[in-house]
Amino acid sequence: MTVESAEKTLATLQAKRAACVQRGVELADERANVALDAHTGNAKARKRLDEINAAIASHASELASYDAALKVAGERLRDAQAAEAREQDKANAKALRGEIKTLLAASELADEALAQLVVAGNALKAAIDQINALGFPHPTHMQLLTHGERVCKTVLMQTPWARGFEHIAPGDRRQFSDIIPQWAAMLERAVAEKLGEKAVAA
Repeated sequence: MTVESAEKTLATLQAKRAACVQRGVELADERANVALDAHTGNAKARKRLDEINAAIASHASELASYDAALKVAGERLRDAQAAEAREQDKANAKALRGEIKTLLAASELADEALAQLVVAGNALKAAIDQINALGFPHPTHMQLLTHGERVCKTVLMQTPWARGFEHIAPGDRRQFSDIIPQWAAMLERAVAEKLGEKAVAA
């Protein structure tokens, strides 16, 4: 039995029991109205009282049967709900396996990305070391530090760990591609000047 069908059965029985209870109230009211006449010699009232008493006795049995039926219906609803919950638990467990794979893959990807950031960061630092060693004072390591921090914070603002880092206003967010090409153009002009080449317009 499904939860839906069990709920419908229970609702139907509850409605029928309510109607049965109402019928009992009506019979009791009618008995109260005819009891005096029935017990003081009114034959017609006596006959009706006997009919009402029989109906009330039958009604009590009927009400008890509704109570019994409602108890079983309630148990079946709980059983159906428990079975449905077990099935949902199984479906959730199967879905969880997929999320475990996603979690593991994402962790590997994050580690790879961070490792690549380390490699790229060290390559930028080494390049500036060589640029400075070749006699070109700019860019400096302080510029790399300042701009690199801003770039890293810009990226971190898009991750679940954003609250752990300083907030960067939208207008101050940067990417390395916003900065490094400018340095490269500046250095290229310096190279062209040293070699006596005609500067290429940016």
